[in-house]
Amino acid sequence: MQILGSFFLSYLGFEHHALSGGSGLSYWIYGSQYLSPTNPPIFIVHGIGIGIAMYFNVVKSVVSAYPERPILILELPNISLKVMGRVPSIEDTLEAVDEIFAQHQIRNCSWLAHSYGTIVTTWILKERPNYVNKITCISFYNLLFSSSKVRSTSSKFNVILFFDPVRRRSRVLCLMGA
Repeated sequence: MQILGSFFLSYLGFEHHALSGGSGLSYWIYGSQYLSPTNPPIFIVHGIGIGIAMYFNVVKSVVSAYPERPILILELPNISLKVMGRVPSIEDTLEAVDEIFAQHQIRNCSWLAHSYGTIVTTWILKERPNYVNKITCISFYNLLFSSSKVRSTSSKFNVILFFDPVRRRSRVLCLMGA
């Protein structure tokens, strides 16, 4: 499945980059020619599963909706059924994002996160708030694990409830910077 995900991203025009530091993290970038201070990239952080292959439709939709906007995807192999020598720490992940921002001279991004990706995005919001232009989180983990420091930046997000007909109860969907 990982090979299929790589093929799919390459087909859409994404380029793969390994990160230094021994964290095992890497990322994909689309539209690097469009990088500019007035055109913040969309940064996708996936959730637990088989990696970015699960997000084919999401990535394709984002590329179709924003063909002239750079898109970054952080690959998290430790939650993508890949065998790793060690799990990247919060610090490893933040350093990886720092490296991506430095490499491409990015000031901030619009973040799109799902599941475990919302936790990573919460780390960014807490430790690197200047990296955040807008955040869209499809899950509620970021609210459950957020500290008062994260909640103090409430101007960056709105909480929207929706009814889950399967479980017959309301669920939280957090849209930040909407």
